[in-house]
Amino acid sequence: MPNEDITLFAKWSGKEYTVTFDANEGTMPESDKTKTVIYSQSYGTLPTPTKVGAYFKGWFTERTGGRQITSDTIVTIPGNHTLYAQWGGKPQIDENLIRFDQTLEFDYNGQHQPAVYEAIYQAVYSD
Repeated sequence: MPNEDITLFAKWSGKEYTVTFDANEGTMPESDKTKTVIYSQSYGTLPTPTKVGAYFKGWFTERTGGRQITSDTIVTIPGNHTLYAQWGGKPQIDENLIRFDQTLEFDYNGQHQPAVYEAIYQAVYSD
């Protein structure tokens, strides 16, 4: 034993857990379906699934309802857990918002292009 006082410091980190991402009828790459997170740290980058005819509202702790989880959310669930994609319906485009403007001219890669349809999309996604 040394003849003088010594100070010891404890060093630890949060426990690691596996998060499983359930696309809830959507699709995503197999490599994005699980992620290791550390308790008391943020989730970090989260995958973005896709679903035809719907927009991605985010990841939630339940299939419907639940608490939304973002990349900044601190991991507070003590154990392996699943996050569920939730979806909203895409609004229909009002045909009155699409017009044909023959006066439009475009150059692409140095070549003049004929008039094209100009789609004006003014729908706002909401829950």
